[in-house]
Amino acid sequence: MRGQQPSQRQFDSDLVDVLRKFDPARPVWIEAVGQRLGSLSLPESLVTALLHSQPVFMTRRFRNV
Repeated sequence: MRGQQPSQRQFDSDLVDVLRKFDPARPVWIEAVGQRLGSLSLPESLVTALLHSQPVFMTRRFRNV
């Protein structure tokens, strides 16, 4: 099944397993928030929590070489 997405149920189960391993005392960095990942969806409660979290904007200046 290489390259295929898991079922929504399997994705949700895997996501819970990963989230349980995070240390709540440490920040978690994410690139962007979106509810869809291909044909899968993040739980609405997670998306809402992410959208209401404290954003950090990072920029980088590139030099012409």
